[in-house]
Amino acid sequence: MSTYTIAIQEEKSGFPFSMIEKMMPWFPYIAIMGWMLVLIAFLVGIFVLSPAQTTFLADAKAVRESATAGSSFVNANVTLHTFEAWVPQLKFLGLDLGLMAIVIALGLIATNLRRMGMVILNHIPAADRPSLPGRPLRVRAFQISAVMGIMLLMVVLLIGAALAVTVAGPYWNHSIATELNAAQPGSALLNQLAVASSFKFWLNPLRMIGMALLFTAITLALTVITGTLRLQANILIGFYNKATGQVNGQSSCCSTLNDLIQVPLPSTGDRRHRLSSAAGHQTPVVASGSLFLRIRLSP
Repeated sequence: MSTYTIAIQEEKSGFPFSMIEKMMPWFPYIAIMGWMLVLIAFLVGIFVLSPAQTTFLADAKAVRESATAGSSFVNANVTLHTFEAWVPQLKFLGLDLGLMAIVIALGLIATNLRRMGMVILNHIPAADRPSLPGRPLRVRAFQISAVMGIMLLMVVLLIGAALAVTVAGPYWNHSIATELNAAQPGSALLNQLAVASSFKFWLNPLRMIGMALLFTAITLALTVITGTLRLQANILIGFYNKATGQVNGQSSCCSTLNDLIQVPLPSTGDRRHRLSSAAGHQTPVVASGSLFLRIRLSP
């Protein structure tokens, strides 16, 4: 019985793509983080916004509007408008983290498919071995689109928090009847009102752009996976047709075509690879920088 080893050098990616690819095995934790943010927004609605709304509507409109700063009515009104400026942004960031988890999970599938293609190609004789194409530009496109989408939602959250602290809270911390309604043109109160009333017209579409970028990344990642599967299928079919045509129905590389396709996907942790030989032996090999394949063939 003879044994030989094949070393497959993995492609190295530059920054920021290397960082994105290192994050790929973490997709379950990113999904959990997204659900946690959505849960936080849900709990804020139950325990903060709902009681504040109840407090503010507990008396007649004239009483609410004539209440002075520091009263329970004014404090409840401040809480409502302050949290409404950033809680929706937090909720959308949580949803986007869930979409981000889907994107990087698809990216991990595409990476493992490519590694499997490298394994299959190095199991084919050099004379019959086609060249493996480079990574399509769509890989970088969906990676950049996902990062831009999640960063945009983070910026939207920061803007919402800044507006809540610097504009919404200070403006509504006044008596509605005696101060806000009596504000004069050009006053600081009317300027704050203009900002507080207008931010939703551009902040909400901005977060929709972030969502659209993540959906675009998912679509591109799916096209990468389908393209990789189609390419590998064409390679196997072409090799099978060529091999069977050369030796009248039997492959010149392996005893059967099953020797080519009985290669499991590599794991994402230690990158263990097992190849089934014609005799049924399996030899695991662990590597960090390259993919090493050890194949046992019976004489």
